[in-house]
Amino acid sequence: MSLCISTVGGDSRQYYMLLRLFTYFSRICQPVLIKCYGLNISPEQQTGLLTCYHDSILFCSGLPEAVKGADLLICPAPFTRDGIHLNLSDRANSVSISELSDLKHLPAFIAGGGFPKHFSNSVKSRTLLKDYMKDSDFLNTNSTLTAEGLLSYIIRNTDCSISGSRILIAGYGHCGEQIAAKLSALSAEISIFDKDPYRQKAAEDAGFPFYDIHAWPFVHADFDLIINTIPSPVFKSCFLRHLKKDCVLFEVASRPGGFDEDMCRGLSLKLISCPGIPGKTAPKPAGEAIADAVLPLLKQF
Repeated sequence: MSLCISTVGGDSRQYYMLLRLFTYFSRICQPVLIKCYGLNISPEQQTGLLTCYHDSILFCSGLPEAVKGADLLICPAPFTRDGIHLNLSDRANSVSISELSDLKHLPAFIAGGGFPKHFSNSVKSRTLLKDYMKDSDFLNTNSTLTAEGLLSYIIRNTDCSISGSRILIAGYGHCGEQIAAKLSALSAEISIFDKDPYRQKAAEDAGFPFYDIHAWPFVHADFDLIINTIPSPVFKSCFLRHLKKDCVLFEVASRPGGFDEDMCRGLSLKLISCPGIPGKTAPKPAGEAIADAVLPLLKQF
């Protein structure tokens, strides 16, 4: 029996995800048709896929065509960047989340990274959702790749050496933990802020001091870099005003992020946005990690 998979949106990670999926189906001799829409891949990559898998891949011109008849829909990480639209490459032909949830015939399974609650609630009676951003193996790989990729952003956007720099990391989840470990290995002086007391303790157990950005007065707020991994506003103007003017801020978290862009601009602080780092700095292992996260779903067919 032939299997039909739809993949919608994303960046160059999706190209390597497709290669891994085709390798898997070839190994198990499973006929498959993969329909694609809104992928941000190069013309050369698209031509290569069509040349190698011309009987098994179809690039569609619209969402309904791509999703129709699919057994599984694979969406990108993040599923959405603004909470309203799907994360597609073609912003001129953007697709709202409601356009997907309102489709009459949705696949039995939808995989994606970070479903908003309103989407989950609207489709839960018709389809099974697999949020691979909650998969531990995927999170470990993605966090490691994010930490590695962030190093290139830091090197390109600062005048100082990582070694000896005073760095504050907001958030000690998967990404924060990996970022702290890699920067510490390069002899940076790391401090951690996290609202969760368990994560605070985990950071302190790893040897990183806790710095309370809400304390007053602010003592020794002379950080060279601040890295945020918390996807909600945490930095207030009363703290940011005490930073050195050459302190560089890095936003790693998804929207709305931890920094207010207008506030940082008004305070003349340099804010570097780093969305989707793995897709820019390590798309191959990041895309393969997405494929590995959805393979358990494929084994149900």
